[in-house]
Amino acid sequence: IPNDDTSEVHVVELGGGRATNANHLLSHLQQVNPQLYDRLSYTIVDASPSLHELQQQILCKSEHSEKINFVLKDLIDVAENKVALLSKSETPTIVVALELLDNLPHDKVRRCKRSRKLEQAELRRCVQDNFDSPFDDTAHLEEIFVPMTDPLLTRILEVVPLYGGRGGRSYWVPSVACGVLDHIQQSRTNSSVLMADFDYLPTPDNLAHPLPPRRSFWADGEPLITDMDKLDYECYLESPSHCDILFPTNFLHLGKFAEQISENDALIQVYKQSTFLEAYGPQEVQATKSWTSGFSPLLHDFGNVSVLSVTKNTKYAISQ
Repeated sequence: IPNDDTSEVHVVELGGGRATNANHLLSHLQQVNPQLYDRLSYTIVDASPSLHELQQQILCKSEHSEKINFVLKDLIDVAENKVALLSKSETPTIVVALELLDNLPHDKVRRCKRSRKLEQAELRRCVQDNFDSPFDDTAHLEEIFVPMTDPLLTRILEVVPLYGGRGGRSYWVPSVACGVLDHIQQSRTNSSVLMADFDYLPTPDNLAHPLPPRRSFWADGEPLITDMDKLDYECYLESPSHCDILFPTNFLHLGKFAEQISENDALIQVYKQSTFLEAYGPQEVQATKSWTSGFSPLLHDFGNVSVLSVTKNTKYAISQ
């Protein structure tokens, strides 16, 4: 965003958590770039009613209260074009999503070995109870693959065939994330995007015992599933209904999707978090380095996090 511009700037944060990032970002801009701060509006979008309420409680008491809008909206509905996230506008817009992708719904797909056609996973009620599960809400369900009919999945796999896999191998697809990116591109042609999240998650290390037999097909990009007692599960059909489910993101595939749907002037970049922080926050990195070992938490902690940036005004983007 050029400093000499006087037009309005819109920042949209998806999944605002406890409003910590919004508060710090606005305070930082107010201090280092008051001209930009004065023409900026900030919107926090969240699907959680409790977090939506907490964000208002925190930020409405802050000095930034007049700049912030709060929106309660489910991104599934946005991805499926049931509701709009952003109105159509040429307003310069920056969309930020930090640790959001891992919690968004995914879909499982595979390519049939025989027909070579794409299939999507669905859940159906079992004809008869063949499963001995301690959880009644999933005991009567089974996973099956059917011909692909979902319009969102169909579009994603047309844009990035890599998500379709090979030879019967199953893949988890970040369908809601892709649908939201598509909506942003169509609604705000003058938008940039910054997303950061886990690109890898460890295998479960605190498995529930006795471990039940797996009832779903294993797929690339398996989530880490942990219940409220901090027990892990390998299969979502053998876990309680209330769990923390985290998906890793293949940022190269997601970046390819962003590239295919963006205009020609967009610069798509995927970084490891450490590279991104060295490029855009070298002073902060240097300030946190140990003078004896060179260790910096900004560089050496959370090595399994990557960053996707979609920058429309490439004049102000760095090259990597």
